[in-house]
Amino acid sequence: MPKNEWDDFSDVGNFAADKFVAESPDMPPVAITESIVSEPEKNDGFVSTVRIDDNHTGVTIGKSSVIGKRAYQQDAIITDDDYVYSERKIAVAILCDGMGGLSGGEQASQICAAALYQELHHLTMKDNIPAAFHNIVPMLDRDVCSLRDEAGNPLKAGTTMVGAMIVNGGLYWVSVGDSHAYILRNNQLVCITKEHNLMMLLRQKVDRGDMTEAEAQSHPQKEALISYIGMGGVKYIDMNQKPLPLQHNDYVIICSDGLYRTVSDREISQIATSFGADVQSAADALTEAAMAKGKKHQDNTSVIVMLYQQSG
Repeated sequence: MPKNEWDDFSDVGNFAADKFVAESPDMPPVAITESIVSEPEKNDGFVSTVRIDDNHTGVTIGKSSVIGKRAYQQDAIITDDDYVYSERKIAVAILCDGMGGLSGGEQASQICAAALYQELHHLTMKDNIPAAFHNIVPMLDRDVCSLRDEAGNPLKAGTTMVGAMIVNGGLYWVSVGDSHAYILRNNQLVCITKEHNLMMLLRQKVDRGDMTEAEAQSHPQKEALISYIGMGGVKYIDMNQKPLPLQHNDYVIICSDGLYRTVSDREISQIATSFGADVQSAADALTEAAMAKGKKHQDNTSVIVMLYQQSG
C-alpha cells in the first residue's frame, strides 16, 4: 500500500482529560520530560519541502471564546493580527485553559497567555524556537505558582497551554496539559498534541503488560492532568524539534476541551472547511456548535483557526 501524507503521524495521541490533578504513586520524577512529536527525515506528505515565495504567502487568523454555562471565563486566547505574518513571516497563536477556585483559573490563564505571547512575539526566524519553548515553560510555571490571593495565600491555580508559531511556512508548537492543536489538511483532521493525563501513564503500564486495557479504562483518575502550568515543576512538555512544513490551505486549529469534548472531530473538520478562507466565521461557528449541543454544564469554549495559504 502506498504511503500517504498522514502515515508519519499515526502515533500522535488524541485522548481526553478533565482538569484535575492526578494523585498517583506512578507519577514520574519531578523533571521536565519532553513528549516530542517530530517530523521524520523523509520528505513525503507532511514533511515535503515547501517552497516559500515571500511575496505570495499569508496566514489569516480567526478566534472565538464563549463562557459556556460556567460562572467564570477561565480560557484566554491571544493571537497576532493577520498583517504581522506578511511583515515578519511569523504568526503566533496562544490558548490557555485555566483551573482553580473562583478567579484563580482566570488569572492563571491570562498571565500565562500574556507572558508566553510576550516571549514568542520577540523571536525571529534566526532563533532556535524549540530551545526557546524549553526555556520559557519553567518561567511560565513560576509565574503562575507565584499568584497570591488578597490575603497573600497561594491561589493554587493552574492552566493548560498551547502555543503555535508559523515561521516562514513551518509550524512549531508547544503544549502542556490537555488543550488540543490540530492540522486540518484535505478534510482530514489530525491532533498533533498529546494530552498529559494519567491515562498516558496507564497506557505505558498496559504496553508493559503490568495491567490490562480494561483496568486502565476503569481507573477512577484516568483523565486527571499530570502536567500543567502552575504545578511547581512541569513534568511533560509536548513540542516538535523541527518545523512541520505547511501546505497551501492547511488549517491549524487550537482549542480548549470545551470544544473537543462537545463537538466531534468530524464536525470540527466540516465546520472549519465550510467557510473557506473566512476563518473568523469558522471560529465563531465552532463555538456556536458547542453551545448548540445544549450541555447542562458546558465548559468555557475557545478556538483559534489559522489558515496558511500560498499562491503563485
